[in-house]
Amino acid sequence: LDAWTGTDNTAYTLKTGGSEGLLNLLPVYLDHIFFPSLTKAGFITEIYSVTGENVDNGAVYCEMQGRENTGESLANMEMLRALYPNHGYSKETGGIMKNIRENLTIESIRAYHKKYYRPENFAAIITGQVEIEDVAKAIEPLEKKLLARKDSYPPFEKPWQTPVKPLKDSKDIKILFGSDEEQNGHVY
Repeated sequence: LDAWTGTDNTAYTLKTGGSEGLLNLLPVYLDHIFFPSLTKAGFITEIYSVTGENVDNGAVYCEMQGRENTGESLANMEMLRALYPNHGYSKETGGIMKNIRENLTIESIRAYHKKYYRPENFAAIITGQVEIEDVAKAIEPLEKKLLARKDSYPPFEKPWQTPVKPLKDSKDIKILFGSDEEQNGHVY
């Protein structure tokens, strides 16, 4: 089991050693995706956890801290902001550390999840030796659970439909970043 977030999608992967394993695990895995607990305690642990030595330990915050100030990340972020101003492609998918610390709340995560983690905005890709009828039967209870809550979703707005504006100007942007070498740079 694993997950990763791209700019315009989040992918959850599940690998099993055969169709029986898939048919047993898939409904549980999908249930956790569509109906996560999203508790305040879990949020605090993932975002705001600090060790006894006053060191940030929240998984999300630490992951972004490890990336945000690298030369590669700084240059890439500025390039995306220049190419896609005011568009989703100009955003950092993991979040900006300052925004994570100062603006992210469990309520905002719950609202985001309710808005986007829904059947109309979901696709499953299943590969291997498994019959589609068996998959449909395995996820039928989840499908009923999703249908029972369909009226509680906000109106659906299909994401990523905003056209990308054409580039009109050329820009040269210089980004300064810390480095442990005198001769270090990146060109994008």
